[in-house]
Amino acid sequence: MRDVNRNFQIGTIIDLTAYHPISDAEKDRKAADNLDEFGNRWYIDPLLKGAYPPLARKMGLKPDQQDLDLIKQPLNFLGVNYYTRKLATYDSSDPVTEASRVEKRTPTTATAGKSIRTDCTRC
Repeated sequence: MRDVNRNFQIGTIIDLTAYHPISDAEKDRKAADNLDEFGNRWYIDPLLKGAYPPLARKMGLKPDQQDLDLIKQPLNFLGVNYYTRKLATYDSSDPVTEASRVEKRTPTTATAGKSIRTDCTRC
């Protein structure tokens, strides 16, 4: 597109999810990191770094470097939508992420029913 018009503003918009551990246990923190890597960085890292996150190797993904070079192009903007957050816990039954998403009763917004975080120790 830049060949057509160098003034084009080119970017993309990504829907990301904030993953928080259900507890302060090391395994739950690692589970949240793994879900972030699988659900968020899987899309962001190739765009910005030209490589998939380490979890991709664990899954056996071996992308072609030429493909990664095509994906990683200069951006004028990156739009980020954060609509929700998810809670994560350690789950040995998932061999890739060693994590699962869990529900926890928390206060919610009146209009959309979205979870409200009340423990802003890491906000």
